Amino acid sequence: MKKILQFIIPFFLIQNVFSQDLVGKWNINSLIDNNYPPEEYILYPIKPDKYGIEFGLILVLKPDGTFHSYQISHRGQDRLSPSTYGKYTIIDNNYIRFFLEKRNKQQEILINEDLGKFYYSQKNDGFRFLKSNGNIERDKQTAYFRDLLYEKTSEINKYKDNALNWKYTEIKDEREAVTFCMTENQIQNFEILYSRRAEGYNRKIILIKIDSDFRYVIFEKDFYREGLNRIALYDDSKIKEIDKLVAEIKNDKNLKIKTIKNNTEPKQNFNDNSETILDLFQNKKKMQKSVYQKYVSYSNQASINNITIYFQDEKPIYVEYLTKHISNQQVRESITGFYILDFKNHKFITKPIKKDNGEIDYPSELINKAIEKIKSYI
Repeated sequence: MKKILQFIIPFFLIQNVFSQDLVGKWNINSLIDNNYPPEEYILYPIKPDKYGIEFGLILVLKPDGTFHSYQISHRGQDRLSPSTYGKYTIIDNNYIRFFLEKRNKQQEILINEDLGKFYYSQKNDGFRFLKSNGNIERDKQTAYFRDLLYEKTSEINKYKDNALNWKYTEIKDEREAVTFCMTENQIQNFEILYSRRAEGYNRKIILIKIDSDFRYVIFEKDFYREGLNRIALYDDSKIKEIDKLVAEIKNDKNLKIKTIKNNTEPKQNFNDNSETILDLFQNKKKMQKSVYQKYVSYSNQASINNITIYFQDEKPIYVEYLTKHISNQQVRESITGFYILDFKNHKFITKPIKKDNGEIDYPSELINKAIEKIKSYI
């Protein structure tokens, strides 16, 4: 009896800890419902707007084992939006079960349906509920694959679509499309492991295994027009290579710096007060980095264009372009990075870093101007 109690007490303590973590009010990605359930439920802390007003999809897990999920618009709770009610049971520190009792929209509808078990895990400040496959090891593997796709999706979203070498096809079936993509990339042996829809896109990201490596395929249906699909094998090898070279230049303590100021550029108007500064960073007389900055002030406003170019063998490999607008004590700044794949043919990968001053296009003219100035001083 004593041994049984020694087992039961810690077990209930574990349940109690997880219960306390889950109980409360959350934002959620979808109502707890049997209509079009998502691939998984994502819970994250309530984030009120700047006026302290809660909005969005809400899930309340009450201490008495009941739940209520509903939607609040910025105008307040929308009576036309459905809300759902039911019960939940925390089975252990891996599983939770939901029982849907009713749905309210314009009228109350009794449902009384067991939605089944969900494998749940804590992520950052929230939780993720994944529909159980009925096997703990398989559920853990699926959650692991899901986390890989979340991480990779976040990475891919840092870049514009020119980071992907798209192939176009009318194939609709996901597996057939992946096979087509592998054939286009001259890859024969691969295994499809898991896929999920990427947030904010009409596309899926697919985890595959090639030899012993995880790789990622992006498949987007009905791109541009119905029936035309596109697919790409994500390859970040060039990005990693350039990142490594840029880091080496940034950390090089032996770079010699030469600064050239030029105030003789043509004025746009009488009140135009322009100044350009060019900083050259060299190692053994080889150009490693340059920073070209143009400052223009007029009346009570000013603008700054700053372009930093990193070189390998005297050829540009990475450009970081900053634009800043200053007016009425307000500062708006945008920064974009460009990984140069082929400088002559204008092939590059775009990485928006900050967009407070709008999106930035590839500054071809400014890069060429900076390089012309560099050549005249070395």
